[in-house]
Parts: sequence; structure tokens; C-alpha cells
Amino acid sequence: MEIAVLHHEGEEVAGAVVEAAMVRSFTAGQVRRRTYDTMGELPAGAVLVAPGDGERALVERLSRGGRKVLVLGEPGREVAPLLGLRTGALPGEAKAWHHVRLDGSEPFNASPVSVRYDRSHGLGAAAVLEERPLARYDFTDEWNNLGYGRMGPWPEEEGGGLWAVACLADADGARPLAALTGGGRRLSLYAAVLDLPHASLLWFNRAAGPVDSVEWRLVETFFCDYRAGELPTFPLLCEVPYGLDGLVTMRLDCDQAVSSARCLFELYSDEGVPFSMAVTPGIGLDGEDMRLLRDVARSGGSLLTHSMSHRPDWGGCYEAAVDEVRRSVSWLEGHIEGAAPVRYAVSPFHRNPPFAVRAMADAGIAAFVGGIIHNDPQYLLGRAGRVPALPECAGPMVSLSQQCMLHGDCFHRYGDSVEPYIESFFNHLAAGSIFGYLDHPFSEAYSYGWRDEEERAGAHRALMDAVKGAGNIGFSSLGECLDFLVMRDRVVLRSDGGRLVAEGATEQAGLELAVRRDGEVRRAVEVRRP
Repeated sequence: MEIAVLHHEGEEVAGAVVEAAMVRSFTAGQVRRRTYDTMGELPAGAVLVAPGDGERALVERLSRGGRKVLVLGEPGREVAPLLGLRTGALPGEAKAWHHVRLDGSEPFNASPVSVRYDRSHGLGAAAVLEERPLARYDFTDEWNNLGYGRMGPWPEEEGGGLWAVACLADADGARPLAALTGGGRRLSLYAAVLDLPHASLLWFNRAAGPVDSVEWRLVETFFCDYRAGELPTFPLLCEVPYGLDGLVTMRLDCDQAVSSARCLFELYSDEGVPFSMAVTPGIGLDGEDMRLLRDVARSGGSLLTHSMSHRPDWGGCYEAAVDEVRRSVSWLEGHIEGAAPVRYAVSPFHRNPPFAVRAMADAGIAAFVGGIIHNDPQYLLGRAGRVPALPECAGPMVSLSQQCMLHGDCFHRYGDSVEPYIESFFNHLAAGSIFGYLDHPFSEAYSYGWRDEEERAGAHRALMDAVKGAGNIGFSSLGECLDFLVMRDRVVLRSDGGRLVAEGATEQAGLELAVRRDGEVRRAVEVRRP
């Protein structure tokens, strides 16, 4: 069985973004991308990006014969009734729905309009979040510790309206799953499902859908579990390893005062939690810095490149980015015993222009950590795995989005509390997502808001205690975690004559892949082709 991702000619960015999201969940063995005019025979499942009136006949055909259909963005006027919707143009005020007034005296800042899910429906509950603002910032307008992206327009080269609310809508036969609310009013429908005798059609009021949020769990549930026994279900390759309730990884991004992290390293060592550091060799490392890096490598932790000189956008062009990667990798492998091979990167300033992603791939990097609400929305992933195959970067490349920053600035804004970090962890746990967080070494010049090491250690310990008490939670170094995700990206799931087959499923650092279908989770190696 196959899920076809269909889009119009000229909408390759939208098609690539949505295709990659589906591949991250259902693997390349079940997902194919085509334009509407090259579709061929009807698939068992389909994702339609902004279907216009020209696709009316297609939607009618897909609505028969036992199929599941995900529709993203604004449908044509003749298509909307087929989805059980009434649609119209957005009001002028919608341009400000995602705007955020920054105020450092508040615990966090959020847009005046939010998405609110109806958790009384199984699909609404699968979205994990009951309510999410269109935009939320925990420090200036840089990051969101709860992990999701911004629902608003971006520059055309980054997808433009792909990321924004698409239209005004109301249900006309469909079952509402989520609404846009603001100022005590319901403003529009955001998500709905239409259940027909021989098909189900799920709709999101955004052309990208929830690709950049734990809300993606709703899409997975729709294709994997919904109406099992009545309609096709597609096997899902889980992100969290088999046998674990959740997987957690941490890191420090080291662009200054590396040896100041010694106390934090010792805390994590005492707790039995792997320690990871993203290193920028060009800042100038002294003897104490080198000793700590070697101790991290010897302890089973991970060292990743954070570029050579910590320049924005990896230096600003493809050639500079290749040079930044190669020189930093060469330095780490040549100076730190146990560091080699360095196959993974953490992007400086969390910025990933497509040319830099292509440069990383061409320079031998197999996966990178990025993803932040401030920039590069195409690389903020609600499910870890393969990034979009954009024209500037054909891939393949794997990424883990990790914008949860355990910083003193936020800790104090929260009232000297780690509760929002714990909330983020539990959201990822419910979504079946790997939870990653980060901090930085600090110096007298810049302490990231921490008063002293004692305060910082207490916050880190409080978060670890909450995580450890949440069930069977695994802790992995960032390198081991990315090893697992790169291995996961190679696996191909197929339904072979009614039998589930997982091609390429192996074990990585003691972590096994899991496959879910119809609510049942199995070890991927159990369905591996001999």
C-alpha cells in the first residue's frame, strides 16, 4: 500500500516539506510524491496539498473505495463541501494573529490567537497539546521551549504562506477537531475530520499541516490506527526505541569557556546520564578545556562539531560552510582521542540555510541538530528524521530538532522553576518523540542568566529527577541518539501481501526500532525480511 503526497506543479517546497514529514513517520517504502497531473492510479492513502477546483473529481474518487485522505491548506470552493467544510477569505485582522508582543517580565510571550483541540475526539486527543498559540517565545523572539513552530507567513524562499493559517472555515458536516480562538472568541475552524462509509478525510487549515510540532502525532494516528478494521492502516516506524517509554538526550553548545562545564559534567556523571558537547575549536581551547573534552569522550559521551569559528549561517555561503565543517571535524578527530569519527553537527546560532545543509552533507555530516521557531521553518521537525529534499539540498540528511534551552534567563522568568521544561518533556513523551535539551558553558562575560553553578546544577538535577520518575526512560548521548536516527532513516516499511515487512531494521547501541500499527507496537526485527 502507498500514501501519495500530491501537489500542484510549481509548489515543490510544499511538496518536499510534506513528503519528508510523511517519510519520517511511514518511511520511503510507503510514501511517494507526485504532482496532481502525474498521479496515476488511486493510492490507498493520500495527502493533498491545497487541492483546487481542478481536483474536485479526484477528491470524489478518493472518497470512495476505502481510503484515507489528509488535506492540507485551503481547498477550492468546489472541493470544500466534499470535505464537509465552508470556507472563505481571512479577514484583514488575521495578519496580526501570529504577532507577539515581547515582554521580559512575563513567564513567556505568546500570540493573541491560539489553536484549541477538542480532546473529546480520539484524533483531537492525539494532538498532545490541548492549546497552542500560533507563536510562543521563551526568550526574546528566538526560541520556544515547548518545541513547536510559528503559524504565520515567512519569506517566499522559506515557503511563504505554507506555514500560515490558510483561510476562514467552519464545519458543514465534518467533525471539528480544533478551532482558532482569540479574545474569548472562536475565530475559525482549524482541523476537522469527515467520516464517510468508505473513507475518512482529515483536514488542517495550514498547507504545511502540523509538521513542525508534536501535533504531528494526530496525523500518524489517523493513518496508523484510525478506523482500524474498516479502512486501511499504515505501519508507523516509531521514533522512540522499542521497550522504552521515552528517550532523552542533552548537550552543551560550547562557544566559550569550555572548562567551566566541568561541574555540570560531573553532575551528569554522578547521575549516570551521558554528557554531550558541541565544540567550536576556533574559539581557542586551553589545557583545561582539552582535559574536559577528553574526559567526556572517555566517559562515553559525545563530541559534535559546532563549526570552526561559530559564524552565523555557517559562514554565509556554501564554500564557507564546507570549510567550517571540514576544519572543525579534522581538528576534533586529530586532537581528542575517542572523538573520531565526527559525523554529526550542531548548527551555530541554530541557523540552517539550505546551502549549509547541503554543505554539511557534502562534507560528510550524516545528521545535524537544529530547529528553532526564529528561522528556517523547513528544518523545524515535529518528528525526527529526514529533512525536506529542497532544490538547494537534495539530501538525504537526518535532523533532530532541539530548541528546548535550559537557561537561567528562562528559569528566572518562570519563577525559578523548571516546570515548563518538565511540561515539554511530557509533551514529547506523549507524542512518542525524543526529548532533547541544551545549555551552554558560561563565563563572567556571559552567564546565560545563571547566578552561579550551584543554581544551574540544581535546575539540571530537578529536570533529571522529573524525567527519571516518568517511567522507563532511556538516556542517550547525542551521538548515540543520532546513530539510532540515521539507522532508522534507512529502514523501509512495506505491507507485503498483507504481511508487514521492515527492510534494513537492525540494532544500534542497544537501541531497537519499534513498529506500530492498529495500536500494537512490535520490535521491527520481528518483521524484518530474512
